Amino acid sequence: MSDGLQMQGGVELRLHDTPLYNSIYRFDDEMLINVHAYGILAAYTPVMHLRRVDGAFFNTYLESFERVWASARVPPGGRPGAS
Repeated sequence: MSDGLQMQGGVELRLHDTPLYNSIYRFDDEMLINVHAYGILAAYTPVMHLRRVDGAFFNTYLESFERVWASARVPPGGRPGAS
């Protein structure tokens, strides 16, 4: 993930224009998945906490995350690899 904007603590950020079905927050071998529901604010929808244990669900969302990440862009003013 070295192409994204480096933020304090190794956090990276990219922007994308894909339709949102969920928000994925990835932390190495863990993810928080905020499932979106039409007409309901994200703060009021379920969040799943997935860990890379057996890999089934984790790998499904990891593949989705990596597909979007690969096509996403660094925010304006962002410098890839900056710390």
